Amino acid sequence: PVGAAVAKEKGHAECLEILAEAAAAADGRAGTGGASSVAAAAGMDAPLLGQLVVLSGLSDRPELNGQRGMAQSFRLGRYAVAIEGSGACVRVRPGNLSPAAA
Repeated sequence: PVGAAVAKEKGHAECLEILAEAAAAADGRAGTGGASSVAAAAGMDAPLLGQLVVLSGLSDRPELNGQRGMAQSFRLGRYAVAIEGSGACVRVRPGNLSPAAA
């Protein structure tokens, strides 16, 4: 919710849409199959979902390389990652993410 407020304030409509869809899925409003099947499918396809990650190898946004963020959702082959400390939300391919050290 806090990240969503910051993202909205910064104009990240796409990220807000993704977060809303993820919340709807968690509430079981995402259509047939219910939240448990959605969560199970997401866990298999998106192992970094819900984890703190480090971005790397970004050529279009090199300033984000080395930044940490939370992998908040996974859609169309990319994670929506909320960047730590900035509130920015970016869509990133799995190959450009690695789990952050604790």
